[in-house]
Amino acid sequence: MNVVVYVLLSKNTKKMDKQKLANGMMWIAMSIFFIFTAAMTLYIADSKNNLFLKILGIFFILCLFFFAYKGLKTTLDAFFDKDK
Repeated sequence: MNVVVYVLLSKNTKKMDKQKLANGMMWIAMSIFFIFTAAMTLYIADSKNNLFLKILGIFFILCLFFFAYKGLKTTLDAFFDKDK
């Protein structure tokens, strides 16, 4: 009985796409970079009251959200994508 269940489970399981997983981790690593960059830029902009650095910090925050979304989507697609 256990052998039959194991065979049925092994046929229905899908393997994860390792290339997509690696790409997702790369996108997430870039978002982590922008977390620190945006925080430092906004801190310096606030202390020096510089409008250009504030705009640059907001741009870094937008990049942070883009890279985080792209990384999470790619990583989840590596596990749960149905187009395999």
